Amino acid sequence: MNQQGLDCVLMPAGLTIMLAYHLWLLRRIAKHPTKTVIGVNAINRRHWVHTMTVASAGNGSSSKHSRQDLVLGDRSKLGLSVKLFSILVCFAFALLLNIEAVRYYSHVRILINVPLRGRRSPAHLDTVMNKGSYFWSGGLHAFYLSLPFFLWIFGPISMVIRRLLLVCFL
Repeated sequence: MNQQGLDCVLMPAGLTIMLAYHLWLLRRIAKHPTKTVIGVNAINRRHWVHTMTVASAGNGSSSKHSRQDLVLGDRSKLGLSVKLFSILVCFAFALLLNIEAVRYYSHVRILINVPLRGRRSPAHLDTVMNKGSYFWSGGLHAFYLSLPFFLWIFGPISMVIRRLLLVCFL
């Protein structure tokens, strides 16, 4: 099978592996949140927000190679363009998610220090804090997704191997 044939077979296989993992992870978070790091962290953030709001209510304050080697036989400009565009999309998506995480964390930082009378409920702070965390986690996963795309430049076999290793790692 030639390079383009492998690309057409192994790239969707690699993406399917990542999609299956993330669907499994979402289901696991929804059904058994204490068995995932994301779920445990959400619970801990909820406790932290509660502690910060109770503490601040009590004392009135809170604490603060060469080009030839690079393409490895895939000489079509379209093939290389698709690979580079895929990397770019992953990075752009990761950046977008991380910017949103910073936005939500910034809101929590401000809201947690508002005097008790003007402050929204701890449940609202918890929701905002967890949204920031979910965006941060999504940004990291988008960044992780981009790494196998880099290896795809060197061939589809290395990309699939990297995706399998990444799912085991995650």
